[in-house]
Amino acid sequence: MRDFNLSLKDAKSICKKFDLSIPQKVVRLEEGMVNDVFSVNGRYVIKINTGNPDIPKLKKEAELYRLLSGKVPVPKVYGLDESKEILPYSYIVMQYVEGSSLGFKHDSFPKTKKKEWLVKLGKVLASIHSINFDRFGETFSDSGFQGESNYKKYLHDYVNSTCQRIKESNELDNQKIDKIRKYFLDNPLFNINPKASLLHGNYVPANIMVADDDIKAIIDWEWSRSGHNEEEVAQFLYRNLKLQKEDVKSFRQGYENIIELSIEFEERLYAYNLLYYLRVLPEISKWTHRPDKQKEYRSETNKLLKKVMK
Repeated sequence: MRDFNLSLKDAKSICKKFDLSIPQKVVRLEEGMVNDVFSVNGRYVIKINTGNPDIPKLKKEAELYRLLSGKVPVPKVYGLDESKEILPYSYIVMQYVEGSSLGFKHDSFPKTKKKEWLVKLGKVLASIHSINFDRFGETFSDSGFQGESNYKKYLHDYVNSTCQRIKESNELDNQKIDKIRKYFLDNPLFNINPKASLLHGNYVPANIMVADDDIKAIIDWEWSRSGHNEEEVAQFLYRNLKLQKEDVKSFRQGYENIIELSIEFEERLYAYNLLYYLRVLPEISKWTHRPDKQKEYRSETNKLLKKVMK
């Protein structure tokens, strides 16, 4: 469990800072994997960077919400505070979106309704990926994402930095790390030149707010970056749809109505999922409040290593 809790007194100070109505009630909105999130008066959401206080990821999220307004359904941002004058952490204040998280509900929908939702989810993700940038990277500013203009160079740096972080975390031995580097950096399958697309970074049903059979908002953009759109499609099909044939077909129907996937996509599908788990692997030791997730991510990493590194 987390030690941090947002007091009504601090919530009042935050709302006063951004000229918002005086809070009467503060409720923990969700436990969350990384940050603490609270609802204030059922009107505002205060997301606090308790999980990675040294990484300014909430600033990126706030800037992206403003960029995406009118293009993709996202909450309105009321303010970002990195001063640590009120709280010992940076935080972002956003609109409370009416409705509920899609979560696992789509799994229990009747077949026809589930198909309709998966088509919608495919279309929304394609709309996100249709937002392109000049460079591949994670750091975002007013001029867009900062990084490499060449995908192969970006992937080279991305894999090397990920492997270095894994080595420092002692999650994998050096032999496996060397195999990973060789697979991604010497493989002609990744000798490609895709457009730099906006990637949500955590496109899962839990981050999709819905009401009245409509998508009201896509939330939790703190891990977004500019990358190859296939990466995120592959992750959704594997992690959320478990590669179920009919579900994949419905999702791809919606997605490919806007963006067509390459004929080599299937060959990169497992590799891009491995890359996702490798990226997260060095952080797993910090998830002491979620031992179930620690076990899940380590297990998936090893399973994909065996499948990809045949």
